[in-house]
Amino acid sequence: MTVEEKREWVRKNLPLCSRFAATVAEVFGEGVRMTYASEGGYTVGKPSEGGVLLSDTVVGPMSGREAK
Repeated sequence: MTVEEKREWVRKNLPLCSRFAATVAEVFGEGVRMTYASEGGYTVGKPSEGGVLLSDTVVGPMSGREAK
């Protein structure tokens, strides 16, 4: 399988991960690469050790004020 065929497979089978990776590359540059993704029962790559799960974070307003 060629590199382009692999990329097409990822775009087809991991569409949310693929769009996220494209957005990150748009913001931070083309040198940023997705090294692990899991979606719809498919997994590619290897998770890094010591990562942070979104479920372990508290998401709220950036201003430091309580939301009403």
